[in-house]
Amino acid sequence: MPKIVHAADFHLDSAFGGLPTEKARERRRESRELADRLGSRYSVRIKTNLGLEEFEVEDIEKELPAVLRACREENAAIKDIQVDRGSLERHFVRITKGE
Repeated sequence: MPKIVHAADFHLDSAFGGLPTEKARERRRESRELADRLGSRYSVRIKTNLGLEEFEVEDIEKELPAVLRACREENAAIKDIQVDRGSLERHFVRITKGE
């Protein structure tokens, strides 16, 4: 059975005041967890003289330097680097897949 996630259902700044106290507490906890999950992955695009490489990392401080060292070892001249947190759509797809 597929899961459908509608982005408008995520009100990350809501106090959930219309819900019973326990349900509101649970929704706030889930919202915090979602925000933590969304912020833990980064999309990285590195353009070199050898081509474009795209990947995702969990620990940018640890993984990006290793990628840059690998580029240097391959004599790949870096032309451009883009790092972002990815789209909300991509994050929601991962969540529904249970990743």
